[in-house]
Amino acid sequence: PDAASSPDATAAVDAPSSDDAFSASTATHDCEEADFLDLRSGPADSRMIMVPRGTFTFDQPCITISAGQAVMFMWDFAAHPLAPGVAPGHPGMGTEPSPIEPQSSGALYEPTFPTAGDYPFYCTSHFHSGMYGVVRVLP
Repeated sequence: PDAASSPDATAAVDAPSSDDAFSASTATHDCEEADFLDLRSGPADSRMIMVPRGTFTFDQPCITISAGQAVMFMWDFAAHPLAPGVAPGHPGMGTEPSPIEPQSSGALYEPTFPTAGDYPFYCTSHFHSGMYGVVRVLP
């Protein structure tokens, strides 16, 4: 029998038990394992995601932090509304509930991520142009 279809293989994916439990088998928002920038030990101000001027991308779309750390989302939310979750029509999954809340005004938002998991986010106006990412939180 195919190992991927066995009940044990499914259980291992649904109930991971190691630090690498959130290594995605299906890339969410194009964030492959090698794409994640590890910001766990850097200064707090390094855990920032911005939109470079004149672009429709995030400067650090795939980041890793530790549980209990915060991430600063910094851009014009009226022009690029922030939404939690997987962008419409994109594969992958995210951990629920997400500490990311929708933002459509202002320019600074700093949620704290208390629980390990993968927390995807996207711009509701420009996700079709690649404005999406994932905050990976490790225990």
